[in-house]
Amino acid sequence: MNRLKLLSLLLMMALASNTLAYGIEFQDMDRHEWAVEAVEVLSSQGFIKGYAGELFEPSNPLSRAELVTLINRMNGWTEKAEIPFVDVSSQHWAYKEIGTAYQVGYITGFPDQTFRPDLPVTRAQFAVVLCRLYALNKLDIEVNITDKMNIDSWALTSIEAIVGHGLMKGYEDGSFQSNRPMSRAETAVALHRVLLSGLQLEMDFNPNQEDNVTVPEEETLLLLKSVLEKMRVRVLPILQTELQKSALQTIMDSIQAYVLDTEYDISSDVEKAKNQASIMDENEKKEFKNAISGNIPLAELVELNKKFLLFDY
Repeated sequence: MNRLKLLSLLLMMALASNTLAYGIEFQDMDRHEWAVEAVEVLSSQGFIKGYAGELFEPSNPLSRAELVTLINRMNGWTEKAEIPFVDVSSQHWAYKEIGTAYQVGYITGFPDQTFRPDLPVTRAQFAVVLCRLYALNKLDIEVNITDKMNIDSWALTSIEAIVGHGLMKGYEDGSFQSNRPMSRAETAVALHRVLLSGLQLEMDFNPNQEDNVTVPEEETLLLLKSVLEKMRVRVLPILQTELQKSALQTIMDSIQAYVLDTEYDISSDVEKAKNQASIMDENEKKEFKNAISGNIPLAELVELNKKFLLFDY
């Protein structure tokens, strides 16, 4: 395992929990308790938004325009491009987001040169997009989908892969219902699972991108310095216990040592931080993770994940 992977693991340990609980409290989630945590996490980072009156409309179908907006926000994509779609005018609220998605290359239009931005995204289409983004392959395990015979051939492999990786699930009767519109609540849960999984984006899906793109060392160090400063100024002062402070100090010292000397081996620091976190009680650990996640932009940590292949070990 190389030093960058170890360093990234050190930074991302605080995100490896599903106990985060913060963000906007929408007033219409009482029948969607299973999606509350995911919605709160994504909304707190500005990835997903609600409607007037503190409503989320969890049962509403996700549109194609909403899908690309979500994915762009999560990955910090802002590329600009001329849109070739005849049904997307410059006045459409998602015009720029659709252009970005087209430029990045993870979604396309239809043969008649339309994008159909307001068309609901089906569960099959959503699975295909996620598989394309993260280069997910079907695992060598048995995936039980009772309505497999009703799934179109173009989507079957992606659906089996997405279910096998645990990012989407079927319904109580074992069916996947591939042609059913993806609800906003289901979307939030699936994308929250992506964040928790630490999946690496597959950066080769855009044929216009150069192969083997690397991050300049200067950019890496600037990003690490930014994270370190936020830990010092925002996180450390609000920690309550000595164990929390000690664990954070281990992470900060390791980052500082790496910034000063990129040959620094942080393996022992990783083990020390993991051991410190392992002896925290559940509430202490939750507070520790929330302090980091709530004060360091998730997009910044996800960017580290994309650049350094955090979970590729």
